[in-house]
Amino acid sequence: MSKPRDVAKAPHGYLLREENVEKLEQIRDQLLLMAHMAFAATQAEECEPLEIQRSMLGQCFENFGLQLDDALSAMEWMSSRTSRTHRRH
Repeated sequence: MSKPRDVAKAPHGYLLREENVEKLEQIRDQLLLMAHMAFAATQAEECEPLEIQRSMLGQCFENFGLQLDDALSAMEWMSSRTSRTHRRH
């Protein structure tokens, strides 16, 4: 005999709105594009150094960090005990 399941129990975990999922997908796509460009340049010019200004590379990483922060700060925790609570750092 199996135990009855508690189907009324609310799910728990992180919830992310559609618009923020799209932001994360854009960040993923941008990172993959940068990796693809670096690999393509490396394959074509294996012995040549990849010349890029540190400030430009730093700006790219800073932008990704800010975009990730926006998406993650909009994430909500759902638990069977509590109502929606915004995740803040």
